[in-house]
Amino acid sequence: MDLLRGNPDDLEGKVVVFSAFKDKNSAQLACYNINDLLAVIKQGPETRTKLEEQTRDQAEQMIITDRGAMRTYVNFYSVNFILGDERWLDKMGVDAIDAGECKNEEERKKAIREKVIEYMFEFDEQEKWVQREEKKLKHSDFAPDKIAGYVKHTYVERMNYALAEKNTRRACDIQREFRRFSRGSRFEKFVPELCSYVYDAGSGVDWKVVDLHVKRIHALSTEKYEDANFYKSQLAAVKQKTL
Repeated sequence: MDLLRGNPDDLEGKVVVFSAFKDKNSAQLACYNINDLLAVIKQGPETRTKLEEQTRDQAEQMIITDRGAMRTYVNFYSVNFILGDERWLDKMGVDAIDAGECKNEEERKKAIREKVIEYMFEFDEQEKWVQREEKKLKHSDFAPDKIAGYVKHTYVERMNYALAEKNTRRACDIQREFRRFSRGSRFEKFVPELCSYVYDAGSGVDWKVVDLHVKRIHALSTEKYEDANFYKSQLAAVKQKTL
């Protein structure tokens, strides 16, 4: 994510996204927390729309990534206004994104909306990551049949997303947490192989191959060793084809 202002690895949870149209910088101020938004608009511009709330029940947004469409549900609050002076951004302590110059009002609204959603999705992921770090979950905290699904969503998909965003530092952090999570498990020794595949494939990840890895983790976790050997042979065959 390209920020005009802010640290993409440590988002504030409050952002101004603006776009130039007819010599005016139309903008949207969005905050993850309602109190943050109210605090900012008290000191901000006078021209603004009615406070809007996007809730989990109301919002269905598709984020397009290198691996296709991802449905997200993110809660946040926002107001629209005209950004007259960009120095206001520094005063407010918010992150900022320039959505670019648009040809018409509809294009402007769409560009701003997409950037706001992308930002809030990323902030939401960062918040969840912090919470998981604090809890320090281990594989033994899960029922055996739930481990593989958790691994795919929490580690593999997020690692791939970080790499697609060229955020190698976060990808390394996720890989390190994945290895810690699997320590002492029946599938521990296969984690490096899965991580190497995701790293080497980059944006060309074949999710059918990932699913073979995940199915092997599931088989090992549930002590279905014949199934695990089957998936092992399937992965070996895939690897042989790529040589």
